[in-house]
Amino acid sequence: MINIHIKDKFYQDKKILENINIRVNEGEFLSIIGPSGCGKTTLLNIASSLDKDFNGKVTISSSNIGFIFQDHRLIPWLTVKENLLIISKEKDINQINELLNIVGLNDILDIYPKNLSGGMARRVSFVRAFINKPKVIFLDEPFISLDYPTATSLKKDFLNLCKKFNTTVILVTHDLSEAIYLSNRILFFSKNPANQILEYKNLNNQEFNSFNELRALTSHVLEKAYLCQNNFEDKFEDICEAYKEIFPFIKDIEIMQTELNIPNSDGKKLYQYMYRIHEDGVEDWIYQEQISSGMKKVFLQLCYLLLSPPHSVFLIDEFENGFGVNCIDAISEWLLKPNMKYQFIITSHHPYIINHIPSKRWKIVSRNKNIIQAYEADQFLDESNHESFIKLINLPIYKLGASTNIDN
Repeated sequence: MINIHIKDKFYQDKKILENINIRVNEGEFLSIIGPSGCGKTTLLNIASSLDKDFNGKVTISSSNIGFIFQDHRLIPWLTVKENLLIISKEKDINQINELLNIVGLNDILDIYPKNLSGGMARRVSFVRAFINKPKVIFLDEPFISLDYPTATSLKKDFLNLCKKFNTTVILVTHDLSEAIYLSNRILFFSKNPANQILEYKNLNNQEFNSFNELRALTSHVLEKAYLCQNNFEDKFEDICEAYKEIFPFIKDIEIMQTELNIPNSDGKKLYQYMYRIHEDGVEDWIYQEQISSGMKKVFLQLCYLLLSPPHSVFLIDEFENGFGVNCIDAISEWLLKPNMKYQFIITSHHPYIINHIPSKRWKIVSRNKNIIQAYEADQFLDESNHESFIKLINLPIYKLGASTNIDN
């Protein structure tokens, strides 16, 4: 637990901070956002005891803390191994390798910092911060100078390390989307002298005992995807990877939560959930309202397939509607995966769908006046899928439909 009370803090004759009172619970991730120069870094330095020249008091329940700066601050004349061993209490190479593996680094122990990329050096600095299993970590805009893919990957690695050690975190950032993605709670600070003007609690960043507990929720599928993104990153990554297989130009996907200013009789806050994508060669995010209807439908279908409870039954009318040809085969493959443990009942007259699903799973439905009948496909078809399809579209019960009298 961290308690920060700052009556005031001056730099020369200028008041930087005023009336700051912050309490951070064990295991909580708190982000602090404010305009440049408002004193966020000064606050972090005071909280971590790097700056003791202030009026007030800071108490931290553990002396085992870590700090991650805006740059990596590795000692240039030491190798990666030496940079990590110099502060490691246990001097355990196996532990160092384990932490390096968590952040996706291998075989770099004997490399000097000058031979590391910016992203690799930053990952090493994260490992250094966790090397002594800290109870508290302070971060001063550690992702600010990284390119988007590297920063996104590193944020996921950092969250994995926090979960491993149940670390309490205070992050200073100017990036609101970053704070929402990482944090349980966000404090917004004013200009100098800085003080807290707004607090945002991420109420939906809740804990689940298991993935199946999340799948059992009856919430809208995008809300479940948002909760999955924040609680089961590997499962959300499965959705993203499936989406990227169909649309390989997509680099990243993010679900966003927005509070709605709508009165609610039970007093609960209402939220809207939307998603956005980041494409190769496009600098800005593309938001849901700008995404094609077919791409949106594919994403929602994948969310339903991966986030519904086991043994769910899906009833899908005109399955192919809204899908491009490139999507139909991919989604059909997901339907047929043996580990899905779902039951699907779909209607279709699209050749891509019919040809993709084995004919033994077909039911042929025909209507004669006001009588609708379903036939087993093997009553009429016993060839390969393609041959069965050609034969199917020439059957009277398929070709002429309601106008045909069927002789059983």
